[in-house]
Amino acid sequence: MIRLCQTLVNNFNGRVTDFFAYFDNDIQKVRHYMQVEKKKDFPYLSGKKLCNYWLYVMYQYTNLSLINTDKIYIATDRHIIRATHRLGLITDEELESSKVQDYVIEAWIDALSDTEYVPIDFQAALWLWARSGFKEEL
Repeated sequence: MIRLCQTLVNNFNGRVTDFFAYFDNDIQKVRHYMQVEKKKDFPYLSGKKLCNYWLYVMYQYTNLSLINTDKIYIATDRHIIRATHRLGLITDEELESSKVQDYVIEAWIDALSDTEYVPIDFQAALWLWARSGFKEEL
């Protein structure tokens, strides 16, 4: 957590708003910076699960005018992975792969490509469904 705070202080005046503004409030640019260019400067937040969930929180619960919010991927934790498999969107082989998070992200992008929905819209429902043991009613 200290490293993350130092990154924001040293490079973005200690402000999350300046951080996003530096990347034109573009979700894709922010994610690329956090996950590829400066991964070590964003411990915990640079992973596929937390990065996308954090971007979703920034989009949903702040007044930042973010663009490319439709590119916020589903946050791939074990519950989302299990739910995706249960729905048949990934195979048994993909479930056991070290690239399972990538398979889950792609599966949801593909499944929702011609709809008004984006993968992160299903985050809470899938997480709760898997966490409850796939009960029919939540």
